[in-house]
Amino acid sequence: MADRTRIRLQKNEQATEVLALVAHPMSGSERPHDEKVKTEEPNFIERMDFLINGNSVAKVFLSPHIAWNPLMTISVDGVSTGDKVTVRWHDNQGRNGKAETINQ
Repeated sequence: MADRTRIRLQKNEQATEVLALVAHPMSGSERPHDEKVKTEEPNFIERMDFLINGNSVAKVFLSPHIAWNPLMTISVDGVSTGDKVTVRWHDNQGRNGKAETINQ
């Protein structure tokens, strides 16, 4: 499975909302009676970093109990037109991904 990260920015009167959707299985937190899970190595996103123009504005720490394909939303003040918004993630198996967009 190719992990993909998508970002969407939504501006309102007070701030800019940064929505990040990561295509990731987030496995390992299913019910303990599921036989498939007993043999499967957990695979979950441990951390997501949100950056504006390379400066960190938020770090989100996740656990295996988050649903697959997590959607995270943060609200940030002071995002201007032309600012570069980056979201990076790292999982417990050493994989990572990122997405970038320019605020219009």
